[in-house]
Amino acid sequence: IDVNFADAVTGTRQIKMLGLTSPYILISTENIPTVRGASQAYGLSFIPGTWVQSIQLTKGAGSVVNGYESIAGQINAELQKPISDA
Repeated sequence: IDVNFADAVTGTRQIKMLGLTSPYILISTENIPTVRGASQAYGLSFIPGTWVQSIQLTKGAGSVVNGYESIAGQINAELQKPISDA
């Protein structure tokens, strides 16, 4: 995984996995695809860092289960679970 600045003016960063740019990486939250299309440049900025419990990286071509965008791999963010006093 390689992270580079894509635009010096706005400070956006571009993720590369296995040499392929972000349109070929599936970004999901709790295994549900969330960021697609033109918004992938800002994809990981949509989730506040304090909400993230863990991040799973899967390199390589995904199956039909993961989705058609996971040619280079998948980035999945698991969120913090609410605490119940039950």
